[in-house]
Amino acid sequence: PIHLQPYMVEMHGYKAGDFPVTEDLARRSLALPFSGVMTEEQVGIVSEALRTSIAS
Repeated sequence: PIHLQPYMVEMHGYKAGDFPVTEDLARRSLALPFSGVMTEEQVGIVSEALRTSIAS
């Protein structure tokens, strides 16, 4: 979750447990990289990693 990223912890002092619903959702979610400037090669790398993960 964003509040546990080093910058947010350092700047705001957040810690695990401050946002329990967010933390629960983060544990059960899959975040895939995305960007309007990703190359086809990068999309392929992400896609292959996802395929491999699902297959195992």
